Amino acid sequence: ATKTFTAEVLNTSTVTLGNPQMVIGYEFDSWTSSEVTLTANSFTMPAGNVTVNGTSKARTFTITFEGNGGTAEGDGATSYTQTFEYLETANLTANRFINAGYTFSNWTITINEVPEEFDDGDSFTFNYLENLTAVAHWTANTNTEFTIIVSVQDKDGTTNEKEITLTGTTGEEITEEDALDALIEALQDTSIGDQIENEHLGFTFGGFGDQDLTIKGDGTSEITVSFTRKTISYNFEIGEGVEKVEVAYTATDFSSKTFTYTGEGENSIETVFGTDITITAYFEDGYVFGAFTEEDSDSILNTWTGEDVEANTLTTNSGTESGHTFTVESETDVYKVIYHDNFKENDAKDGSQEVHYLASFKLTAISRLFTHTGYTFTGWALEADGEVEYADMADIPAYTWTENLDLYAVWEANAYTIKFSSQHSTETMDPISTKYDALTPLTENKFTREGHYSVGWAFAEGRKNIVQTVATKAEIDLTTSSGVFYV
Repeated sequence: ATKTFTAEVLNTSTVTLGNPQMVIGYEFDSWTSSEVTLTANSFTMPAGNVTVNGTSKARTFTITFEGNGGTAEGDGATSYTQTFEYLETANLTANRFINAGYTFSNWTITINEVPEEFDDGDSFTFNYLENLTAVAHWTANTNTEFTIIVSVQDKDGTTNEKEITLTGTTGEEITEEDALDALIEALQDTSIGDQIENEHLGFTFGGFGDQDLTIKGDGTSEITVSFTRKTISYNFEIGEGVEKVEVAYTATDFSSKTFTYTGEGENSIETVFGTDITITAYFEDGYVFGAFTEEDSDSILNTWTGEDVEANTLTTNSGTESGHTFTVESETDVYKVIYHDNFKENDAKDGSQEVHYLASFKLTAISRLFTHTGYTFTGWALEADGEVEYADMADIPAYTWTENLDLYAVWEANAYTIKFSSQHSTETMDPISTKYDALTPLTENKFTREGHYSVGWAFAEGRKNIVQTVATKAEIDLTTSSGVFYV
């Protein structure tokens, strides 16, 4: 709006003009006139009317941009300004700050004690009568690198160091979990890497000490951590038939030791996490390996059977928890009962019957094994020429042998009687006894027949097969009437 003021002034008087009061947001600029010359807002009144015009301009203000931890790229300044005229609308100057480890988020400008947020380059109308400050806000990067030097105890007690680079959030502190992650990374190519990754156990963390744990935005944070292997204890038990176990292991001083347990006395060892434990079982006669088991107080954790074990020996890796118990179980051995025919020169045998040690069993019936015409089976002997120890189909209460059992059949030839008779004599002769397959001399003929002499014995009347001895095949009556006689 324009305002006009009129004043009467004497000719040749000096006129000095003051600054008029301005509306809010504006300030007086200058007086001008085409009719007089003004010097420092003063002029000499001529002999006539004079018109003097006053001009105004909008006030100027600044917004100071503060880096709030960031510095200007190039000159490293921590602040810079942008000038506004009153009521001017312009885009905020683009952010020039960088802050290592952070990403620029927005500006906060406090107006009339109320903070307001503005994005980078937002349009802004300066409708305020004071200078303003824009404070940069930053979002911490979550992928800022930091370094952990891991000092870890090896299986032999020596210490190895490995430099591991991880990422985290700028400004936060490195944690014990970060240290464990670095340990995992350091051991990822070793046999226990998976075990550590799954459980984060097995090592004792040495702490951080007084190191600065803050993750610096420039990626220069570096700390050193140490891990020592935990002491792990194991117990051992043995089942029936197990004579002893021998355990080769690494002691807590990293020396190699051997422990023997026979079922009595101390049954535990202390070893070092991640080292090998070799368990060898020895068995009493009649017993063989059954299984190795590992259990905690609640349940069986692992079982190794014959498919997993060679030479009764198990090699495993010491785990992460103490107090587990290894138990060695046995099974009764299996033996064969070998039946020998043991008949004359015959060496036939049958080994089809298998029996567990200490198990009761019944001997196989001889009728299923061997038979011989003219002979009777009397029982089984323990040696080829031994006496009968067991009857046919005998019940054996327990297999107490620790090797295969050889049984030899004992055969007895059947007994037969040879009788003598004559159809032409009333005399008698005593019978003789013989056995099956025996070559038996016949008794001299005592029968008489007038006008005849004896030439031998025949098996049947009228036959000419005269014999002096008989290979007995059955109970036979030999008669002189069946022989061949000459008058």
